[in-house]
Amino acid sequence: MVKAVPDHLQQIIINLVQNAVQSSTDKIEVHVLKISKDHREWVGFEVVDFGVGIPEEQFHKVFQPFFTSFKNGTGLGLSICERLVKLNGGFMELNSRVQHGTTVKVYLPYAR
Repeated sequence: MVKAVPDHLQQIIINLVQNAVQSSTDKIEVHVLKISKDHREWVGFEVVDFGVGIPEEQFHKVFQPFFTSFKNGTGLGLSICERLVKLNGGFMELNSRVQHGTTVKVYLPYAR
């Protein structure tokens, strides 16, 4: 169980899965995660695509509103995700390799 506004969690998942589907040439994966960090328990998920990846020169821009590498993208998906995750007390991690894909991890406070 996580502490999060249900509508926020739904929007985060929709945005990340849509990005993965647009980026991937083959498949995407979603995994549940649980970690301890900074003396706290976190529960979350990761969305993994095996697509084009993010070039290093664009990596620092991906959370900026209106930045997109998709032909028909608005550039709001990741910036909205980041804002909603922070509003719910969580954090995100993003890893990417060109031509290997991208992994976005979302961690939210564990609800006891």
